[in-house]
Amino acid sequence: MVNLFHSNLLMPPTSSVSDPVALINGNNSLTIADLLEKSKKLALGLKIKGFQENDIVLITLPPSEEFLIIIYAVAMLHGTVAIIDPEMGRKHFTAKLKQLTPKWAFVDSRLLFVREHRLIGFVLYKMGKIVPEIGDVQDCLIISTGPWVPTVRKYLRLKKMLREGEEVQFIHDNCDHEFLIIYTSGTIQEPKGVVHTFSSLTKSIRNLIKLIDKKPGDILGTELPHYMLLGIAADIPVNIFSSGLSASAKIREIEQKKITLLFGAPSEYLPLIQHCENAKRKLPSSLRKVFFGSAPVHATFLKRFFLVAPIHIETMCLYGMTELLLCASIGGKDKLAMNRRHGDVLGKLLDDVACKIGEDGEILLSSPQLFSRYFHEKGRDEFHASGDSGLLDERNNLILTGRKKDMIIRKNFNIYPVIYETIIRNIEGVDDCAIVGIWSDQKEDEEVCLVLEGRHLIPERIRAHLSYGPNAIPKEVWPDVIVCMHIPRHGKHEKIDKKKLRVLLKKPQAFYEKRA
Repeated sequence: MVNLFHSNLLMPPTSSVSDPVALINGNNSLTIADLLEKSKKLALGLKIKGFQENDIVLITLPPSEEFLIIIYAVAMLHGTVAIIDPEMGRKHFTAKLKQLTPKWAFVDSRLLFVREHRLIGFVLYKMGKIVPEIGDVQDCLIISTGPWVPTVRKYLRLKKMLREGEEVQFIHDNCDHEFLIIYTSGTIQEPKGVVHTFSSLTKSIRNLIKLIDKKPGDILGTELPHYMLLGIAADIPVNIFSSGLSASAKIREIEQKKITLLFGAPSEYLPLIQHCENAKRKLPSSLRKVFFGSAPVHATFLKRFFLVAPIHIETMCLYGMTELLLCASIGGKDKLAMNRRHGDVLGKLLDDVACKIGEDGEILLSSPQLFSRYFHEKGRDEFHASGDSGLLDERNNLILTGRKKDMIIRKNFNIYPVIYETIIRNIEGVDDCAIVGIWSDQKEDEEVCLVLEGRHLIPERIRAHLSYGPNAIPKEVWPDVIVCMHIPRHGKHEKIDKKKLRVLLKKPQAFYEKRA
């Protein structure tokens, strides 16, 4: 008899359908029963290979059926999942691996192929393809997922790990078990891994389920892996959109599959809005509720969205962060009606979220949803410093007024310039640099502007360094604009004056090169 754990987070939903669909991926689907059975088989296979409770498992693969099966299997074994984006650049990837020292790694076969065949990786890069670099994964068992491709080394395939025939007994787990590590910010020397327990994740998902207010026939469309877990917990089938899908193809898929719910950052909806504007059409009528999972959400964006949306559609603007997944929410039309000249209305705090405003104006938050700690630290404060500045108005709405930290938010990605400026200064010819965010009304998002000082700098060569090789940085940080100019400074220590730099960059005489 093998003991496996079953958490509230992964509890199969009660459904009127005998075997509800969990995942839709193209023409394929995965039911709840299949998901749990395959996860159980993988858990048994890992157990046979020597998996121990609290072992760390690295996952670096796209949203997929395999991603879900691995997540569930590790939960059944009381392991800890660490998700690292392979497109963050070799230095960052390696630094996080060194901190984690995982015993197990599930890696997409295509990444392993490029890792084993550096020359092919370089050829793909020269062809203009994005080539993720995963660095060296040492002292752990690497398990290959995804399509079969030839590699120099013979990695163990995921399908070979599935075992059956063992009798299994499920026991209820410890809700305080640290289950998930998601990396955000930090430095190369000290990466910041946000650690969530079963309890904090379950509470966040339950809050989102309330906001969804499930209706018969709901299907959730997303590209983000954590929303797959949300859909299953809410007993809603999840449709995975293929990465790189055009706006017209995505709209066609929403119509054909009758998708009712969407999650994403405002900038991800912009191509859909632009397509509808150009085609003089509306978004698919199957959509009933759309969630904007980023802040700020500007009034200009909401107005454009409602002009191409079906009249019955509901919108919800969510405010959260990696450390506390859901803090406040407000309906899109309510937000427009409350439009403030100064600050972005984030809405009412959730019932389980407490807020204080620090003496310097920073938003401080506490909740049962709050993460347990950063991986490199032993604990955390009762109230988490969000890095955002804000206030509570007379109606107890949370208002975002700015950012305390030097941080840029593009789509759902937090960019801390100091991390990447350090890497860019290592590029030959770069004397100094600065990364700043400039708001773009056209994109409804921040543009990342890289300002360089140095001699004989060629933007195309700088881009090559940033996309491949030892000085590569995540594609989410790749600059929209590169400017070669004198960087303004202030004070006796000659610190870079980013406030003045932003003013200069907004002037028409600033010369720059835009990315194609």
